[in-house]
Amino acid sequence: MMMMMMMMMMMMMMMMMMMMMMIIIILHFERIILTLFCSCVRSVLVVIFCT
Repeated sequence: MMMMMMMMMMMMMMMMMMMMMMIIIILHFERIILTLFCSCVRSVLVVIFCT
């Protein structure tokens, strides 16, 4: 019984770690995408104002 409980706890911990990693990765990608989008918008605005 104790072994089963330990296994369940380990599985829960692993799931939590995976969720945290996924959230961190998604946040990093979101930041990268945001910076890319900002640079694209800035370039487009510069082109519009220049012409």
